[in-house]
Amino acid sequence: MNNNNSLGVRTWRLLPIGLTLCAVNVSAQQPLDVDAMFSVGAGYSDNIGREPVAPVDEVFARAGMLLDVIEDMPSRQLDIRSNLTYQWYEEAFDSEFVGGVDAFAEFTLIDERLSWIVEEDYGQVLSDPFLPSRPDNREDVNFFSTGPIVYFPLGVRTGLEVDLEYSSVRFEEQPSDNDRGQALVSLSREVRAGRFLSLNVLGERTEFDDEVMASNNFDRYETFLRFEGERGQNEFSADIGYTELRLQNDDNSNGLLASFSVGRRLSPLATLTFAGGSRYSDQGNIFRFMQSLSRVPGQTNDLNTTATPFRNDFANIIYIADGERTSIDFRVGWNGEEYEDRTDLDREVVFVDFYLQRDLTRRIFTNLDLRYTSREFSDLSRSDKDFLSALLFGYRLNSAMSVTVQGGRFDRDSNAANADFTENFVFIGVNYIPRWAR
Repeated sequence: MNNNNSLGVRTWRLLPIGLTLCAVNVSAQQPLDVDAMFSVGAGYSDNIGREPVAPVDEVFARAGMLLDVIEDMPSRQLDIRSNLTYQWYEEAFDSEFVGGVDAFAEFTLIDERLSWIVEEDYGQVLSDPFLPSRPDNREDVNFFSTGPIVYFPLGVRTGLEVDLEYSSVRFEEQPSDNDRGQALVSLSREVRAGRFLSLNVLGERTEFDDEVMASNNFDRYETFLRFEGERGQNEFSADIGYTELRLQNDDNSNGLLASFSVGRRLSPLATLTFAGGSRYSDQGNIFRFMQSLSRVPGQTNDLNTTATPFRNDFANIIYIADGERTSIDFRVGWNGEEYEDRTDLDREVVFVDFYLQRDLTRRIFTNLDLRYTSREFSDLSRSDKDFLSALLFGYRLNSAMSVTVQGGRFDRDSNAANADFTENFVFIGVNYIPRWAR
């Protein structure tokens, strides 16, 4: 293990934890849109290491916290999703801290002139993309960004916006720690009420801390038109333009930049979102992108372990319905990665995530969790298909306390030799919802 990187991520880990604790304190003192739950419990797995041969059964315990906070005020906007857990294992592995934080905050310093952005993404990624997620094959990643947004009005309907951003990306084990600076200049005009057309120019510089990895430093430039706004129950945004990637060895690439997002409110309780596009990306940016797509932050992200930037094509659909007794969250997506100098890592990933929660009675509830992932490595002729299924039943003792029992199974079907495995597990938990989140 790279001790310097490990120490750095342990230090950065305090940031998402501290941010979450601050959100707990703020939410306890003033009315916000808050969901929170603390839980403890114990479980059993018949293959805790997800081994194809010689599986090891294990007893484990967890203590965790789920917290979502949303605030929308003239002076500040806050959007925090967090899922933090500490896990103990009886013998097979060392205890570990897992989970994730996906947080965004904007503070208005001068009304309609100057604001400050803080963005934080913390979670885990696979150390080896060809092995499954397990305690010895995941490591912490932290992506922190901050900077000002300055707005210059150029008339009643036209304005110039300058976004300056510094980011720090830290890995627990990989020598891929990097710092990056970004500048975005946007000239926009309100062409109709609630609809904006803008010309955008972006430049980003990424520099790696490790001397050997410094040969992978790169610059990314984008010039694009954006059309965005609202119409009835729809929100939309579309980008079209040109992007260029300049590598340290003067091996440059360029091409089309395109993306779109359309969100429609189907009813007061249901929304549907379509999105897709093509752009250049890297480990840091794709980690943040996958965190934003996850139903719950902290699901271990499947990233290739390389500093090489790549062409990323993507498409996804998200449907969310939150009724009085039934909630549904359905997500499906496709992700293509084409690397500049590592064609052996080129791949396509398809994921499906379905979650259903239902109150059977006033006290009894259940949820069904289904996740499917397919990965196809083009040059390696490697194909992995993972499927997770879990069913939970719970009983509410009162408005604050509940007990739950969950059973599930994880399967991998691979065309690689000795890569198939199954894991069966069960978990019993006790959950507490604080007064300020009820």
